[in-house]
Amino acid sequence: RAGVALVVVEAGPPSWLRFPPALPAYRAGEPSAFSGHTRLWWLSSLDKPSAGPARPAPMQGWQVVSDHWFGNQLLSLMVPTEAILASAQKRLDARLGDRVTLRGYGVSTEKQAGDRTGALEVTLYWQAWQSLDKDYAVFVHLLDQDGQIASQHDGQPAAGGRPTSVWESSEVVVDQHDVPIPKTLKPGLYTLIAGLYDAGSGERLHDATYQSYISLGQITLGA
Repeated sequence: RAGVALVVVEAGPPSWLRFPPALPAYRAGEPSAFSGHTRLWWLSSLDKPSAGPARPAPMQGWQVVSDHWFGNQLLSLMVPTEAILASAQKRLDARLGDRVTLRGYGVSTEKQAGDRTGALEVTLYWQAWQSLDKDYAVFVHLLDQDGQIASQHDGQPAAGGRPTSVWESSEVVVDQHDVPIPKTLKPGLYTLIAGLYDAGSGERLHDATYQSYISLGQITLGA
């Protein structure tokens, strides 16, 4: 298919792997040949399945979005990092600490305008520039006009699927949080904030101005 390529790390694709004959195939050492493609299928293998993970090494501008094991052979789907960021409603470049940046976010418009019985669906797009030595929790808080927490959701990134200790350099992690909107919440103007903190100590990561959160803007919740 147009825009799709197969990257072969070992000797060649096995006979059971049935890709279209016209699918471009490249060796792993030819990253310049990947330009113009929107998806890469990366094929690698291990002598023994128990030898450890065989995910593709981080490649600038690309990241793994799914893995498929076939015996001792691993087929990984990779997409451009920029394609993942393109789905964010709002782009940011907000850094926390010296290793993590919030590159964008989205807030459900369906539940943003007047629905006070459900939840705000907040999607965060994190990117780490270096590996992290611990698992940080994410907080998304809804603040009232006095700066008090009216509702919140805290948890591990991607519902625990991508803890920060396994983030790879330059990887974008898509992280969704549902912030409850109770019926008792008063109509008015609210502010959404998000950030990261050490779940053990409660200490938050700070930006360059020592602010311990990133503002995601204001939301008006109606009656």
